[in-house]
Amino acid sequence: MTVTAAAVEVPATRNRLHRSLGVWFGIAVGVGGMIGAGILRAPADVAARLPSPALFLGAWVIGGIYALLGANAIAELATIRPRSGGQYVFVREALGPYSGFIVGWNDWLSSCASVS
Repeated sequence: MTVTAAAVEVPATRNRLHRSLGVWFGIAVGVGGMIGAGILRAPADVAARLPSPALFLGAWVIGGIYALLGANAIAELATIRPRSGGQYVFVREALGPYSGFIVGWNDWLSSCASVS
């Protein structure tokens, strides 16, 4: 059986990615990354080094605010430059291809190290 070009239907969204994963999958990946990064072990180490519960909670609140500010900065950059490649794209645009390569390589290595 031969297939002719007329028999093959090309969808109208040929240059777009197929959206098969949803928001809940993204949330699950984020939660899994947090757990994999050691969030279950870190509180005991932090609590052992801080003398009072108020300092312990304060450290976590400050860390959470810092993480939210970082996420906000990356979200704004991704809105300005909507391209795949993560932080490599932003650094390449700002500082050139060599700096982009170093940041992209470091990001990849840190991702691999956190998983292992």
